[in-house]
Amino acid sequence: MENECKIVGDLLPLYLENMLSEETMEFVKQHLKSCKQCSDEFEQMKVGVKNHTIEENEGKKDVQALMTVKKKLRKKTMKTISITGACLIAVAILLHTFPIYRLAMLSAYSDFYTNAQVMKALSIGSSSDRKEAQDVLQMAHKAFQDVHHTRAQNEKDYGLLSRYATSIDDYPEENLDFSEYSLQLWSAHFDGDKGSLWVYYSSETLNQKGDVVCGSWEVPSFWEVKKNENGKWVVTNIYEHP
Repeated sequence: MENECKIVGDLLPLYLENMLSEETMEFVKQHLKSCKQCSDEFEQMKVGVKNHTIEENEGKKDVQALMTVKKKLRKKTMKTISITGACLIAVAILLHTFPIYRLAMLSAYSDFYTNAQVMKALSIGSSSDRKEAQDVLQMAHKAFQDVHHTRAQNEKDYGLLSRYATSIDDYPEENLDFSEYSLQLWSAHFDGDKGSLWVYYSSETLNQKGDVVCGSWEVPSFWEVKKNENGKWVVTNIYEHP
């Protein structure tokens, strides 16, 4: 009997999992009916397996709950990022279209520019108006780059924009070489044959030694323009703080 109990004890785990042949299953079953010691051992084994299963299921539930929380947090985070990104884009577009921060830049010249002029700096203007301004800007670029002609020639070539060219008769002994500059269109507004531009520029002229001869830096400038008899835009007035 003792030897049989040892055999049954080894078979109990497989018996519990129903992994024995029919004959062996029947053998273990009959033995458990007649042997209290093996029967008690089998009952304890079943309780242990049950507890292990419960713990395993609880663990799975905990993991599942944690994954659910993480998923919700991930969705919430992505939603927050999306909303924040959309807000930043909206603010960027708003500031690009209506750059109200320029008020601070122009506040230093509040006694020089009119309110109407300042208000035009706070809106970049329509795409068609900005496109219309390109002819005037191209002429301004040529003037900024010109360091090789007299004042009279510059006035003939560029009109009022000649103030941005460097005349050789102003610096006869400097051997002017080239000009470094930046020219930014702030806004453009046109109505019929009249219009206005806000520009922002910096410029310096260098001689052949590489020395800066003259320059202007970070200057806001308001230009009034009008179409001439040939249908071309020309600058008729320049308002610029001295």
